Amino acid sequence: MPPGECSSGEAAWRREATGGPLRPIPLVWQGNQRDTAPSGSMAFFGSDAMECGNLVRFSSHSRPFLVEDTYCSNPDCCCNAVVLKFTEVSDTGRSLKAPLSFTARVDLEAWQERDPPRRSPEVDAWIREFLNQCPPARRAEFQASYEEGRRIAKRRAEYTIDADDVLEGALLSYANVLTEERALSVGGGAYTFEFYHQGCEYLVEDLYCPNPACDCQEFHLEFFEVVSGDDDKQPALRIDQRFLGKVTFSEHLTVVATPTCSRGEANAVLSAWWREHRGDSKMFKDRYREVKQIGERSLQARPSRWLAAPEATSSSLPEGLSLDDRPAGNVKVGRNAPCPCGSGKKYKKCCWRKADLPV
Repeated sequence: MPPGECSSGEAAWRREATGGPLRPIPLVWQGNQRDTAPSGSMAFFGSDAMECGNLVRFSSHSRPFLVEDTYCSNPDCCCNAVVLKFTEVSDTGRSLKAPLSFTARVDLEAWQERDPPRRSPEVDAWIREFLNQCPPARRAEFQASYEEGRRIAKRRAEYTIDADDVLEGALLSYANVLTEERALSVGGGAYTFEFYHQGCEYLVEDLYCPNPACDCQEFHLEFFEVVSGDDDKQPALRIDQRFLGKVTFSEHLTVVATPTCSRGEANAVLSAWWREHRGDSKMFKDRYREVKQIGERSLQARPSRWLAAPEATSSSLPEGLSLDDRPAGNVKVGRNAPCPCGSGKKYKKCCWRKADLPV
């Protein structure tokens, strides 16, 4: 399938507003990360220690450090470790042009650094200070993040979808790859991004074509708005579907469908979202390739009816129809007509891809 022709998923695109619990899925599974933190005194969960949010301040250094936690993505690995990256920031948590930066790989059970590299005594002292003052609640967060990361890695390595959906190019929400919770777009509560624009809150899913033969080089974005109820008869909050957009890897943005908003509004929101996430292009390309791999794995695990339609027998044909009654020769058959092989399925779901019969 050539670039730009990944349209079957768009044609079938339709969504319903959904209720129930919502579950955000991490942008990238790297634990808890923040770019900013409130200014003021740094305190560790209200104590007089060293941390506020994801910023830590060491006793012998004037500026705080942003802490980012990452975990092993190998589903078969049981290292039970976290890699902590410390990056110097301003007092308000803003990035610096030439910050100090260092990492430490910490055993979550023993709560000790593993295989420390050669570095300055000052950095060694800061890491010891962090490990000594980190409270049990924070350590429990790291452990929970590690376990969740292993669960997600295992699911990503094993996840498959229906082979017919692969060949049809039905768009796959990446939220469904990451969690057993169904995505918003299919009536669940999971999504991958939370976005605010002009006072409105949007929940966003990124969706990809799984067909490995399709070189579309694009991904789709489905936007839902969190809306407050107008009166006592409506729920306090509801989720309304807004629009479906598309982004190519050459950075061309398109609004595909606008069921409940104007095209101008959709264009404004899509453009604002992309300005905020343009720096994540590599992540979207990685997800695109991963979904293609899921499609390929799905075809190998569960062959499509298009690839392996059963041979018709007299007993499998509808009542009153024999094998001799099937059309022969160059007969035109509609895509939605019963398949002439007698399987009882629609032609497009059965022999269309392998028969010589023209549509």
